[in-house]
Amino acid sequence: ESIQDRRCAQLWARLTATSGAAAPRRSVHWRCLSQDLGLMLSREAQRAASAAGAKAGRRALSSGDLLFIRRKLLGDKGTMDVRLEEFAQFSRWWAPLLDCVARMPVEWLSTSPELIRGFASREDAEASLATAAPGTFLIRWSSSAGSLAISFVDEAVAAAGELLRHAPGGTGGTPSAATTVYHCLVGVDPDSVSIFFGAQGQRRYRNLRELAADCTKLTHVYPGEPKEAVFNAVAAAARGGGGGGGGG
Repeated sequence: ESIQDRRCAQLWARLTATSGAAAPRRSVHWRCLSQDLGLMLSREAQRAASAAGAKAGRRALSSGDLLFIRRKLLGDKGTMDVRLEEFAQFSRWWAPLLDCVARMPVEWLSTSPELIRGFASREDAEASLATAAPGTFLIRWSSSAGSLAISFVDEAVAAAGELLRHAPGGTGGTPSAATTVYHCLVGVDPDSVSIFFGAQGQRRYRNLRELAADCTKLTHVYPGEPKEAVFNAVAAAARGGGGGGGGG
C-alpha cells in the first residue's frame, strides 16, 4: 500500500532510509515516529501562522495526544513497530488533519488560554466534562478525517438540537443524574467551518468564533472560562498583544 500524501511519504522515506545499497527498513518504532509527527504538526501550524502575519508560539503534543494518535495508528497492537501499510492507512487521517491545522494555526497553537483541547476520544471528553456545569464545552480533533468535534454539557432532558437556536443535531453521550455530554462534528474547509446536524443538514460559519457565538448552549470553554474571553485572548495573542501560545 502506498502513501498518497507527499508530506507523509517524505517522512516515511526519511525514517526508513538506510546507508549504502541496503533496502529500506520495513518498519519504524513508534517512539521515533511520534517525535516527527509532533514536529510536523507544529511546523505546519507555525508556517501557516507566519504566512498569515500572526504571532504564534510552539505547541508540543501532550502524553494524552500521543496516546490517542498511537491508538489511531496501531490500535491495540502489542508491538510498537509501525509497518508501511499501517502508516499508509494512518496518513489518510493525518494528512487532512495537517490541512486543518494550517487553516486554523492560531487556534491550535494557543495554549494559554487553550481553545482546542487537542486529541481526545468521546470517552475522554465525557470524563473531562463529567462534573462540569451546563454550557461548558471543549473542542477536540475528531477521529473522522478533516474534522473537529465539540463536546458540551447540557441538561439531560434537553435535546442536543438546542445547541443552536436554529436547528437540532448532535449525539448524546454519557448522562449523569442531571446533565449529559453531547458531541457535534465540525468540518474544517479552506474558508469556513461547518457544524453538522445529522438529518437536519449543516450550518456554515467563517470561523470557530462565529460558530461558538451562534451556539447559545456553549457558554464556557473547559474548564470554565467564558467563551468570549477565550476567543478575545487568542485573537490578542495572534496580534502580539499578550497571552497565547507556549510550549508544553
